[in-house]
Amino acid sequence: MRRQQTGRVAATAVNSVSGGTAAFFISVLILVSIVGAANGMILTGPRVYYAMARGGLFFRAFGTVSARFRAPVFTIVIQGVWAACLTLLGMFQERFTYVIFTAWIFYGLAVAGAIVLRMRRPELERPFRAPGYSGERRDSCDLSPGFGPPKSPLSVTVITVGDCSFR
Repeated sequence: MRRQQTGRVAATAVNSVSGGTAAFFISVLILVSIVGAANGMILTGPRVYYAMARGGLFFRAFGTVSARFRAPVFTIVIQGVWAACLTLLGMFQERFTYVIFTAWIFYGLAVAGAIVLRMRRPELERPFRAPGYSGERRDSCDLSPGFGPPKSPLSVTVITVGDCSFR
């Protein structure tokens, strides 16, 4: 099988296996997924800036709410302008890679913060019970069905530390 240069990897793979109709269907599913992800970011991103501004941690203008729409319109507009600028400054793939890389750093910091908080302050009330925080030892296969056991020492370490921390 020869290797192709394509920007539509999933559609090309499905097209070679199942034909054009299936490739079109996969393309539509990917488009729906992208629109859903963008919707989530558009709805949640400005509210983070809003909450930070209300708490005095960000510029005060970002903490205002429109009387007409009862939403942080200024913050939404600024985020849209910033997204447009980033889109015009370079290739989408490059910007997307930067955003995802940075997001994973902060996801990791959030998880580390939760682990540290659980270890340092076990007596704190937990108003929300998250799945996986039951305190029981769990096998990694239970937490990731379909993916099988971890294959790298790093993933084994992360699972072990998390498992011990949430007891």
